[in-house]
Amino acid sequence: MKKQAVTTENSGVQSTGLSSVSLSLPSSYDENIIGKAASSLEEEAVSVSWVKTKQGWDIQWVFTSPAPVKQLAKLLTKHSGDAFKETDFVVADIPETNWLEQSYLQFPPFEVQDFFIFGSHYDGKIPKGKIPLQIDAATAFGSGEHGTTRGCLEALLYLHGTGLKPKSILDMGAGSGILGIAAYKLWK
Repeated sequence: MKKQAVTTENSGVQSTGLSSVSLSLPSSYDENIIGKAASSLEEEAVSVSWVKTKQGWDIQWVFTSPAPVKQLAKLLTKHSGDAFKETDFVVADIPETNWLEQSYLQFPPFEVQDFFIFGSHYDGKIPKGKIPLQIDAATAFGSGEHGTTRGCLEALLYLHGTGLKPKSILDMGAGSGILGIAAYKLWK
């Protein structure tokens, strides 16, 4: 039997004080064993996830202190027998991340027909002839990227194109107000 290897990643990075332990297993492992093993550490970990991918099973635990690898190995053996005895663990400090900046990277400007939708982080030019809609992705559900929001924006443009002049409009959502903003820009 081989000795379990523990690989440490991200050492020396500005840490959040969180650490993770990850392992990958072949897809041939039984889902019940995976679930039982992963959830056996729910008391110790602040987060537990297990996902089956094309390559196999990916399991990750996140801890608020240095990862208890020896305890983890014992608990896995206790709850799952020898299934994890020859499994290698990857231990990593979870680095500080500017999640606002990360969300900006995930929200580049885009167009829905005549609308140009962008966040306040965008400092480029508004394309000529486009109706600008500034929506901050960090606080917004309803950024315009989802198909239903996109469809509603297209419907507003269609209604505007028919000459409709509504007396009032209600954006009855729980998000950014993008539809209300769009309606205002169309019908002021």
